[in-house]
Amino acid sequence: MCIMKELANQSVLWKKFKRGNQSAFSVLYRHFYPSLYFFALKSMRHEQDARECVQELFVTVWNSRQRLGDVSDVKAYLFKSLRRIIYRYASAPSNDIPLLSENADTMMFSPEDFLIRQEEESYRHDTLAIVLNTLPVRQREAIYLKYYEGLSYPQIAEVLHINYQSAVNLIYQAFQALRQQPALQQLQVPSEQ
Repeated sequence: MCIMKELANQSVLWKKFKRGNQSAFSVLYRHFYPSLYFFALKSMRHEQDARECVQELFVTVWNSRQRLGDVSDVKAYLFKSLRRIIYRYASAPSNDIPLLSENADTMMFSPEDFLIRQEEESYRHDTLAIVLNTLPVRQREAIYLKYYEGLSYPQIAEVLHINYQSAVNLIYQAFQALRQQPALQQLQVPSEQ
């Protein structure tokens, strides 16, 4: 299943993850790691500490998955859990890291933060556009109608003058082709710099 589609219904993805589905866990990890790492880095200021906290979050969540409740907003849950881990990590006697509440300067924004985020998004959009343009015309049309215009499969079939199953097949074939694109595979795996 496509990552975008999986993420559209996070509660279903979460339930799969809780049942031990490693693919669902992988989708959660790849999608949320960059944002969580950025948050931890802004909170802690040390790359290694930030990485350790995010890794601890994912290890803890995986190991305790069967005891976790249902979650409708996975992103909020992960950020809340990470914040708890950061506080615990910072307050450990062996660590000399000030707690967030003790140091108001810890969570600071710079203009570069926003520029970097914009550049990353722009790069993702540019790469996606380039890869989508490699698809055959009919597949591009079907993708456009489904994901940009929000049409249903029956509506796509009507617009393209094809039957319902052909519309489903076009979307399926497009995603199969997209999964094979190295440029998109690189976008799905977050950087752990």
